[in-house]
Amino acid sequence: MKLIIGGLLGVLVIVVALFLFRSGDKTGGFSKIVNLEKPSFTNLQMAQKTLTWLNSIKDSKNSYYFGQQCHKNKSCDKALTDKQVGVTVLWSRYQYYKETQDKEELQIIKEHIKTYQAVSFQPDFWHCKLLYEMSQDTVFTTEEKNQLKNMCDRSVYFRHSKALEAKKDINKFSSADTTSRLVNKGSTLIISDSLPQDDREFLIYSAYVSEFVSRYRWLNSSFNLEAAKDYFDNALSYYLQRKNSTLSALPFLTIGALDIYQVTGNKEYLNFASFLTERIENEKRDKTFDLVALSLLEDSFYKLTKEEKYLNNLKSHIALIKKNSFDYLGYNGHRIGKESFHNQSVDDPYYDTRNAALIMSLLTNKDYED
Repeated sequence: MKLIIGGLLGVLVIVVALFLFRSGDKTGGFSKIVNLEKPSFTNLQMAQKTLTWLNSIKDSKNSYYFGQQCHKNKSCDKALTDKQVGVTVLWSRYQYYKETQDKEELQIIKEHIKTYQAVSFQPDFWHCKLLYEMSQDTVFTTEEKNQLKNMCDRSVYFRHSKALEAKKDINKFSSADTTSRLVNKGSTLIISDSLPQDDREFLIYSAYVSEFVSRYRWLNSSFNLEAAKDYFDNALSYYLQRKNSTLSALPFLTIGALDIYQVTGNKEYLNFASFLTERIENEKRDKTFDLVALSLLEDSFYKLTKEEKYLNNLKSHIALIKKNSFDYLGYNGHRIGKESFHNQSVDDPYYDTRNAALIMSLLTNKDYED
């Protein structure tokens, strides 16, 4: 009799355990498995998993999908390739190679360069900025460096001709005046009629500031520095009109100010970048893209100043990205097991290729390990 009772109790325990395991805590159609030990990947291990995903979303011509729109039933919409994201992925693969010294990865990078040097680009994000950094490395041959330079030189940019016509004095920017306009109600500044029309164009203009600073470094033309300043002025004007809004791309404008400072030595841009960074840090930014942009800003400031506050903030924001956006069982971001990063949507997660590549570049830096 005791054996029978003991056996029944054992079965009951197993049934209850299975029920708890399968039910978990449900949110929006995804089951969270309870009582599982959270995986403890290093940043580099997570970067490697992201790289594996990136390899899965490119074609035989090394063109990458713009992203993958997926759903809670684990189906994903058919994606289209976009040559514009390829350079960001190329640069991020290069960051991974620098840390791992993986010779096979270097060969893949060189194959990408060979493919891309014959492609015509219309950048909507950093392009020359990333290619220029790569070209400084002796791991690339003279021919490969020339191919990287040609990829930059032949690119076509949004509203470039208007930016070139501006021809402004690069040193007239006033941090104090602009800061005052941001703080005071009703005070705006209109530079020209070439302002961004929406938040997407604001991102493009902001990225172009750094882009044309890099073209100035590389191609040695003063027109590129003037274009960088014109894009900066117009993006800043857009922000001043919306200064009470949280613009996701604002960190990229701030990075642009830092880049102008580094080539001109004009501390007005450094002071303004410091002011904007503090302002951004005080805003609530917890979406994936927002955290990526903020992390890249902190990365830029830390490399420039070596101040611990930027490093600590950077580690904190990378930790949030890993926790809430990485799709792997045991993380808050687990959805369908893509082992990459999504936009935190519960029912319809979107896996953005450029975001994933930028996150991977941050994860490869051993100094940023949490």
